[in-house]
Amino acid sequence: MASCLFVVYDRVLAPDGPGGGAAVNYSRLRSLAELGHDVHLWHYAYDAGRRAFDMYYASHRDHWNDVQSLCASIELSTYSERTSITARVANRIANSKRTAWVANPVVRFDVAHDFERLVDRLGPDLVWAENVGPGQVATLRNRPPLVYSHHDWRYKVRT
Repeated sequence: MASCLFVVYDRVLAPDGPGGGAAVNYSRLRSLAELGHDVHLWHYAYDAGRRAFDMYYASHRDHWNDVQSLCASIELSTYSERTSITARVANRIANSKRTAWVANPVVRFDVAHDFERLVDRLGPDLVWAENVGPGQVATLRNRPPLVYSHHDWRYKVRT
């Protein structure tokens, strides 16, 4: 089957985790794995999100073991809440040189760089982006094909 880079921002992946997003993320990850795909999980978060992630799995070790069993590889990336002035200037310069990134000014350069590095290293057949942030990051590249999974029901009802 195909290899898939499964991108999740901030939330845990658990069948009964906090909020509905945890269960949605988990069920999609499990479905892809059960279909026979090699799933490579990239979970990225800022400092506070990583602390919450770590605290959840510290008390739900069985959930983390389950997630690990579903994945061919797991990469956890943590970014500082506030970037230095140097990093902010570098991000602005990078955005001005890459027209595709200007369309997504919310995406930080370091997150975009790590995404590019992972795609180059893993060479997935598919990128599965869970929710808005990962979707923005994944659109920075025209390949591989992208599945954008949006699960904010309030947004869907409004539109």
